[in-house]
Amino acid sequence: MAEMGLAQRFAQTVERYVPDAITSAVFMVIILFIFTALIGVPASQTIDAYYKGLWMLLAFTMQMTLIITLSAVFGSSPIFRRCIKALAVIPKTQFQVIALAALVTAVLAYIYWGLAVTLGPVITIYFCGEAERKGIKVDFMLCLAAVFAAHSVWQYGLSSSGPLLVATPGHFLEKTTGVMPLRRYGAPLP
Repeated sequence: MAEMGLAQRFAQTVERYVPDAITSAVFMVIILFIFTALIGVPASQTIDAYYKGLWMLLAFTMQMTLIITLSAVFGSSPIFRRCIKALAVIPKTQFQVIALAALVTAVLAYIYWGLAVTLGPVITIYFCGEAERKGIKVDFMLCLAAVFAAHSVWQYGLSSSGPLLVATPGHFLEKTTGVMPLRRYGAPLP
């Protein structure tokens, strides 16, 4: 048996001592209750706030679920897969594979952030798979990191949170900035 590398030993140590997500969530809720009790908040008030907050987040949770699910459905469609396969054959070098994968993801992020988050890894798999088939050595993790970095384009895109927020009546800065319609972005101020 080959000797275990430093990265593998580190991964095993982390797996052994770092709790999973649900255990971490339970510990954080317990810590929250302890801290609220220490500052004098009654347990009934903390439970009530937790309950109200949970249900207030339900609409947001459903929106995020739909964004990810529908983007994944789009990524599974034959037309998307054909387009990605057609683009994946274009690059001839390692740099071109990574750059084009990141560019395609950036375009998707500009259109809608959910597409980039969901489809970026799929794009990486297709591009790196085609590169491997051609004999181009590409570090999959580097390509994946470049694709995830390309997600940041969404902030300037059609689903950008800032412009959408200030275009919504009743937003928290409305008294200061007013409601700014989306057509104003990029136009000089009067």
